[in-house]
Amino acid sequence: MLTKLILAMKTTLVATIVNVIQFKPGPAEEHYDLINDPYEVNNVASAAIYLSALIEHRKAMNDPRRI
Repeated sequence: MLTKLILAMKTTLVATIVNVIQFKPGPAEEHYDLINDPYEVNNVASAAIYLSALIEHRKAMNDPRRI
């Protein structure tokens, strides 16, 4: 019984380590055009055409009254 428990713990630990190693951080900022891309497939944060909307959203997120 104890051997099975230790084996299960080892398996879980190895799976966790593999998941951490495989994790790749995404972009620092995400912005989606929900009208043209309702499934949020294309991140448009770096597109110049959306810069004004992105700046407005940044200001809104930093506004202390939003809480």
